[in-house]
Amino acid sequence: MQGHTILIGGLDKTYMQKLALYLNERLDNGMRVELAESPESSETKSGKPEGIISDERKKNEKKRRWDAVIGTEAFVAEMAEQAERSIIFSEEEAEDETHIHPYQSRDTLYRKIVSRCVLRGRKMAGNPENKKSKMYVFTGAGNVGQLSAFAALCAWMWSREIPVLYLELAECSGIAQLLHLQENESDLSDLILALRRQEDLYLGGYVGRTDRLDYICPTRNPQVLHEMDEVDVRRLLHCILNRKETLAVLALGTMVRGCEQIFLAADRIFLLSEEGVIEECALEERRMFIKKCVGDRPVHIEKISVRKLRADTTGSQLLYEWMETEVGKQAAQLHREKENKYGDDLAGSAETDFGEN
Repeated sequence: MQGHTILIGGLDKTYMQKLALYLNERLDNGMRVELAESPESSETKSGKPEGIISDERKKNEKKRRWDAVIGTEAFVAEMAEQAERSIIFSEEEAEDETHIHPYQSRDTLYRKIVSRCVLRGRKMAGNPENKKSKMYVFTGAGNVGQLSAFAALCAWMWSREIPVLYLELAECSGIAQLLHLQENESDLSDLILALRRQEDLYLGGYVGRTDRLDYICPTRNPQVLHEMDEVDVRRLLHCILNRKETLAVLALGTMVRGCEQIFLAADRIFLLSEEGVIEECALEERRMFIKKCVGDRPVHIEKISVRKLRADTTGSQLLYEWMETEVGKQAAQLHREKENKYGDDLAGSAETDFGEN
């Protein structure tokens, strides 16, 4: 397979350059986007165009094939014999499997392109076994909205330094509406159902982005979480832990079937505590359950006390506001701590409390 697998051409040069730069930033290793020669550079001295791709370049690349070719209808037609799949950027707003409206957000274009060029094309992701991610799991016995909000804040802050993917297994946490995550695209339910049909699918079509944080939109149908089984969890973990992100952050608000696999795969587990005897008893039962799940595996379990996050409005700007609070300092501190503090933590003797006395 060639190093460059997607070819873009026939469009405005600046537009193509920006799109290719964004796609290359988000695609996995071994998957690249290349720009075709622009119409302007193909003109002769007389000012007459020689074609979208020059005769000399056609000769040099006549044996080369692309996994996907994207561009105007004329460009796609010219490259038809060298493309496994073609996508036309059309001025019409109506879209189908072969046509995309070009004037949309970069994140929307990325997901539509990869869902057409990658998910339904031949495998393009290289060897996923060479790309392992760490996983931090946030869980607790309290408010699922607070749990998801704190986990999302941590993931967003850490993504400023390293690539991070955020997702949650929780019922109606409100995080999508709270942070204005794109809900008009595929969500976690769609991903789980797709994994049942094709275990090795490319995850990119299900991943959105806010700032530098990648995320999978929470499920709009909570029943899917209860329908999941051990095989679904295994497929999901294989999918999210074998992509280019350095870290996957998972908010676990629902004890789905197969959740022991999540705890076994976790590098760190954060137990969010709340004040009160009732809350402490509920959290202790959850800690004991996790301990049974991991057995003798040295997983770092950290009990943390987190102040309640507050919001007067909705939108991703909340993340910037929360970053400046005491809770934001907690999130930064968690990332700076060493990961290899095993031993007594598993028995519950170590406790981290960043709240004020």
